[in-house]
Amino acid sequence: MGGPTNDMQGGPGMTNLFADPMTNAAMMYGSSLANQGKDMVNKEISRFMSMNKLKYFFAVDTRYVMKKLLILLFPYTHQDWEVRYHRDTPLPPRQDVNAPDLYIPSKFSCKWQQPA
Repeated sequence: MGGPTNDMQGGPGMTNLFADPMTNAAMMYGSSLANQGKDMVNKEISRFMSMNKLKYFFAVDTRYVMKKLLILLFPYTHQDWEVRYHRDTPLPPRQDVNAPDLYIPSKFSCKWQQPA
């Protein structure tokens, strides 16, 4: 008769946090705002560049990142600076360390930046 109870209204605990209707409403509102923001960002990005084209610049793996960082730290040890192509399209960064990428933005990796 005098033991602890596990009801929704008494005592501190995590069950009280989720039992409050205002908390549930706030969580649902926050989730809907996040989804609206995500949709808005995707819409604005797609106005300027398609997602497939943007994904090309982030197609990297760990080996590529290590190679690129070594090139950035020791640029004089790298001999071949040519971007490789396959059927008139440049190879993705994970296949060619000289390909332009946005994962490690630098003067070396940005194709459109010409030296002054």
